[in-house]
Amino acid sequence: MLKFLTRQTVTGLAAPRPPVIRPTITGLSLAFATVASLLTATLAFSGAANAQQIDRPNAAGPLHSVWVYKLLCYDPMPDETKVEAMATQFGFRPITGAALKGFAPPAPTTYLKAWEVDDHQRTFKTAISKSKIDEGTAATFPNFANGTSIGCTVVLPAKDDPKAVLASMTQLTQRKPDETYPAGPFTVSSWTGTTDTNVFLVYHYAPSNGKPGGLLSLVTLSK
Repeated sequence: MLKFLTRQTVTGLAAPRPPVIRPTITGLSLAFATVASLLTATLAFSGAANAQQIDRPNAAGPLHSVWVYKLLCYDPMPDETKVEAMATQFGFRPITGAALKGFAPPAPTTYLKAWEVDDHQRTFKTAISKSKIDEGTAATFPNFANGTSIGCTVVLPAKDDPKAVLASMTQLTQRKPDETYPAGPFTVSSWTGTTDTNVFLVYHYAPSNGKPGGLLSLVTLSK
């Protein structure tokens, strides 16, 4: 259970907005796997405006799913050690072996860990990976070409209406998506923000057929 993990505040997304990277995926496992390279990222950086407070909901639902994403990705990234500390303290179940490899991005990683996380009688899967910035991303963000990409994704239980999850993400980010577009079996909503030292890319992958499920992803590019 995560009931003691109650970070209250997350900062909203700041301008300016660079071009949005459109990752290509062909299924949920690939979506999780591409997280660190092209997928993308978080809005929680210092100096951002329009801080949004989201308390842990008392019951499962779309806002709770977004709160879990906020807790595991949006707030702590790009510091993966904070998630490791939570995993140790609260007993997240490590994902290992072939299952862990399924979460690896195309680029060679220097860090890859994943866990199953239970809260409100639901199970979420979260994965974090670290790698060099790939060529496609470097072409879009040349100032970060020699930097590091840290990806964090939460795979959502197949319980919530994707439209309701998107509404909760709009509440978290304090603005509508910068762009929405099809990507294989998903409809992707994306938000982008920058600082002098980071690019933050946030994605909501909603099943295009309208069924519950999908994932929330964050990739942070650092110089």
